[in-house]
Amino acid sequence: GLVRSCNHGKDKWTETCSLWEDEKQFSFIVDTAAPDYPYPLKTLNGNWQVAELDEGHTEIIMTFEFEYKKWIQNIFMHPFMKHRFTKVCSELLDNWQTMIEM
Repeated sequence: GLVRSCNHGKDKWTETCSLWEDEKQFSFIVDTAAPDYPYPLKTLNGNWQVAELDEGHTEIIMTFEFEYKKWIQNIFMHPFMKHRFTKVCSELLDNWQTMIEM
């Protein structure tokens, strides 16, 4: 039930934690119904997992499930959104790595 405010550049939104396993995984549901939600999505849920590969090595797995507000956006928006999500996730991982290495 934890709610947090998120931002990326000028874009802002809130999300609610739907699953928490300390040091293992975190799932969230984004409030896409908010009047100021910046993306053309009807729903957005995500899960971040930390998978131990071997001693000293882990893998971060980010999974997103979403639905566009309009079916036509599947054709025109999806390539753009896929690129944008990939870029944002890469930036998040870079930021986490920087924080860990400090």
